[in-house]
Amino acid sequence: MLDLAIRKSGDIISRIGFLAALSFIALLGLVWLSIALTELLALTVPTPWAPAITGGVLILIAASIYAVMKPAQRAARPAAVAAGDAKPDELITRATRMAERMAPELPVMALLVALAAGWMSVRVPASLTPLLSKLMDEIENAPRGRASG
Repeated sequence: MLDLAIRKSGDIISRIGFLAALSFIALLGLVWLSIALTELLALTVPTPWAPAITGGVLILIAASIYAVMKPAQRAARPAAVAAGDAKPDELITRATRMAERMAPELPVMALLVALAAGWMSVRVPASLTPLLSKLMDEIENAPRGRASG
């Protein structure tokens, strides 16, 4: 159902917004769950131990999810890298050209795009290349805000 909702959202910007909102709601639910668990434990154990036990339980859950998902990611890694049709170097070149084009009108934005391109060249894994390629297509094909003439 969630996958259908993500696919039905129109462009990539709305998909990112939808996933960000969904992540925020999930994080908020986790916070309230931890508060409820702490209050429940405070009834049976001394007060300083309740948050420590709650934190330990949440860390244990996160560690177990990581331990289960890490082998699955290693097995799926070659397929994820092969799925991208654009190379990371091409994306950085596109971002640099985009920054050069916008430099006369928006120098601060051009600086931010150039810094983001440099950061992407070092930090972004190759499996995100298709997503970044689509995002750059959206940015390059976006309607211009200023009227020229």
